[in-house]
Amino acid sequence: MGSQFYNGFHSAHTEPEVVEAVRVAVAQFRPEELARLPAKCRPGKIRDAEDVADLAYVLTKMRIAQDDSNETLIKLEAIFAHACQRLSAADQRDSATPAGSAPEARTSKDSERSSESA
Repeated sequence: MGSQFYNGFHSAHTEPEVVEAVRVAVAQFRPEELARLPAKCRPGKIRDAEDVADLAYVLTKMRIAQDDSNETLIKLEAIFAHACQRLSAADQRDSATPAGSAPEARTSKDSERSSESA
C-alpha cells in the first residue's frame, strides 16, 4: 500500500488529529472503489475514536471472512488499524498526563464518562 494513506498519521498525536487523518485517507478512495465494499464496511461519517474503532473491527471481521482479496477492503482495514494504534498511543499520553494538568485533547465522550462515574 502506498504511503500516501499514512502521511497524515505521522503528525497526528491527538484524537481529533487522528480522526482527521482517517477522513483524509478515506477521501482518497474513489466512490466506485467504496461501492464494491459490503454496505456495513463503507465508511460513513467518522466523528471520533469510537467510530474509528467500530469500523476497524467490522473491516477486520469482513476481511477474515472473505475468500477473495478485495484490495479496497484490505487498504481500508490497514488504515483503520493504523488509526487505532495512533489513538491508543494518544490515549496513553493522555493517561500519563500528571494530575492537575489538562490533557491535550479531551473528547466530549471522555467528559461524559467522567461525570457518570463521579
